[in-house]
Amino acid sequence: RYYTFTDRNGTHVTIYDMVTGTKNIVRFGQGQVNRILVTDKGDIVLEANSIYLFVKNHGYRFKDLDIKGNILGASGSAIVYYNGETVRKYSIDSGENIVLKNMPKGLALREVTRGQAAFATKDGATSMVFNVVDNSVYSYKYTYDSSPGLLYWSFSPDSKHCVVLDGNNYRVIDEQGKEEKIRAENNKVNYRCDWINDNTFVDVTIRNETSIIAGNFEIVIYDIKAKQRKILYEQ
Repeated sequence: RYYTFTDRNGTHVTIYDMVTGTKNIVRFGQGQVNRILVTDKGDIVLEANSIYLFVKNHGYRFKDLDIKGNILGASGSAIVYYNGETVRKYSIDSGENIVLKNMPKGLALREVTRGQAAFATKDGATSMVFNVVDNSVYSYKYTYDSSPGLLYWSFSPDSKHCVVLDGNNYRVIDEQGKEEKIRAENNKVNYRCDWINDNTFVDVTIRNETSIIAGNFEIVIYDIKAKQRKILYEQ
């Protein structure tokens, strides 16, 4: 329902209500914005030098929550964030701030997407993904046939499967460590795949070209349960 963005230095925050067609522009000016989310109630949660809350029913006047860290998710009246050591949940209504998970040392937060926070060691040999929906942590360890610099990983929405691109292979790994290899020799760009649902991922591959930035391509999906690959589109 809501669409929001800020300018690069965080001077203003703009939010659209796609149902009513209304737009609000709020002066912020507290530094560069690293992440911004909108709850289902229309409240804005924003990460800059601190974590701030813009309450819709209060005309989007912002409040410094006096908590620092990386926002992992926001829904209803709760904010889930990582403070460098623990994953915590802050209640917007009560101000209660509780620990959800203690994260192991030696892991750094790599990215946050679709209700997941992916952590990895410096060498990329181990990844842990925190699933904001079920407050669970899933761990994956990798060995490489190719350079770790070529590693691209993507987690299923339920975090129970991971796909990594390792040289000419897609490797589908489950939370128990079981692995299936899928040849991907035509993929010269090393795109990271994306998941359609818990069992199916989609990818774009470059075919029959020497260039790594252009060429004929195909969009394919792979069903990890049926072990079937289907081409959706060929250029």
